[in-house]
Amino acid sequence: MTAASSKYQVADDDSSAPGATPAAASTAGADSAPQESPDPTAATSQPAAPGAASVPATDVPAPPPTPSIGAPGGGAASYTVPEGKEALLAFLQQLQRQQPKGQTQVEMLEDYRAIHTARLQAADKLLKDSPEKQVRLVATQSKLEALRSLMGTGDRQAEKDLNGFGRAVAKDPDPEIANTGRLMLFDMSLDALANGETKETQPLLAELKKLIADNPDAPGVFMVTRKAAIVLQQLRHREAAWEACRIIGEAYANNQDPQVAAEARTIQEMAKAQALETELDLDGKLKAMLSDQPHSAPPVLEVLKALLALESPGDYVLNATAQLAQLMEISGNMKEAGEAFTLLEKAFQGSPNKELAEHAATRAANGRRRAALIGQPLTVDGTQADGSPFDWGAYQGKVVLVDFWATWCGPCLQEIPNLKKNYENYRDQGFEVVGVNLDEDPQTVQRFLALQPLPWTTVVSADANARGFEHPLAVKCGVDAIPFLVLIGRDGKVNALHVGGEKLEKKLALLLGSAAQPPTPAPSAAPTTPPAKPAAPGASG
Repeated sequence: MTAASSKYQVADDDSSAPGATPAAASTAGADSAPQESPDPTAATSQPAAPGAASVPATDVPAPPPTPSIGAPGGGAASYTVPEGKEALLAFLQQLQRQQPKGQTQVEMLEDYRAIHTARLQAADKLLKDSPEKQVRLVATQSKLEALRSLMGTGDRQAEKDLNGFGRAVAKDPDPEIANTGRLMLFDMSLDALANGETKETQPLLAELKKLIADNPDAPGVFMVTRKAAIVLQQLRHREAAWEACRIIGEAYANNQDPQVAAEARTIQEMAKAQALETELDLDGKLKAMLSDQPHSAPPVLEVLKALLALESPGDYVLNATAQLAQLMEISGNMKEAGEAFTLLEKAFQGSPNKELAEHAATRAANGRRRAALIGQPLTVDGTQADGSPFDWGAYQGKVVLVDFWATWCGPCLQEIPNLKKNYENYRDQGFEVVGVNLDEDPQTVQRFLALQPLPWTTVVSADANARGFEHPLAVKCGVDAIPFLVLIGRDGKVNALHVGGEKLEKKLALLLGSAAQPPTPAPSAAPTTPPAKPAAPGASG
């Protein structure tokens, strides 16, 4: 599950409209989100609710120019479309950077729609009056993006118009302009697959092959085909995913752009590793371990060893094995987790990629730091989100859950209802929650809390140069993935880690007795995938 299924929404996520329905999100990641602005291909588990686009079998006529902006309620009137080529180009550039404004989600959504409606108007004027190729290219791209954005708000007419305009553009005699239409249609087909509107993968694979064969170096081709390979993997269309990885790897492994070449090799590595995971039934072994079956961690450790034994392990293997080690940790198999982190560090010590070796060493060191927390005192320092001092002494003698989280982290937001339920049920018996926010900009969490207040204290770093995952307490605790939940007993010592979902209520019942009232189920994702984390250096996603 993702934050889209919770009433707590990701802050400052440009991938969807303010207040949009799950259909507004782009084809994307998952139970986790990267530390930076979310990359729609970065996740490693089931995809979030993707765009609800579908591509009918028959062509839809290209839409007429967008009508003038109406301004019910205000917002739209502020985006008056100018006249003249240069003014229109500048206007489009300005709107591309424009963030929606408003005091409420409804006002922000209205402004978001007004921005993209104005983009459509400006693009239509340029397409009508300016025959120059570069102007047509900018206008076409702007119109495609604006229609896609409006479609994301649930505008079915925008979806129909995008389909028709994309098909018309794909037939443009200029190959560069035609490519923009082909890429948009391909991305919409990918959304339809991810959204469950179709289960057919062969048409997508055929178009992927054609895009690469026709012009592999055209802008956007590598990124959209790479995204397709990862989404196919997320949806467990394994054979299609492996075929996509093979095609992409062969086409780009020796690309002149070193970053593209490195990412293509990572995709090849992903295909090999996933074939091995399937052969060794990693899914079944993980299911057994995460359901607390006896002696179920050693078989997972054997899969980890096999992955590390692949020739020249790289980014994918590092991330996959680090996640397996963390799942061992989350499921309480600390002995196997410790061995896994040690094996991971040793496997990459001799890597010619020094950055990769350093990242492996850091992941292992963080794992050891987390394990060392158990049974030790922990002090929370910082300032409150509003800038006022934070007094850790006020929590002495209480059971405290320390929640490392960020507004961009979907799993963190998904866990909030569960934390709130337990907070309400056990607070009178001495239970408290302290949130340690890892957003880079304190104003982001301030805006979040203004719209969606939390009933407990949120702490941020007092050091402006040590925020995000560099928060001093996050470094001390070895936090490299969130949500990270630390339960502290009345004695001030760490009692347990990773107490999300049902684990929290069970732990509180042991420490504090029965709840004041019978707890009711709250939506919370079981820890079947590692939490959100920063991307590995050079990783493809």
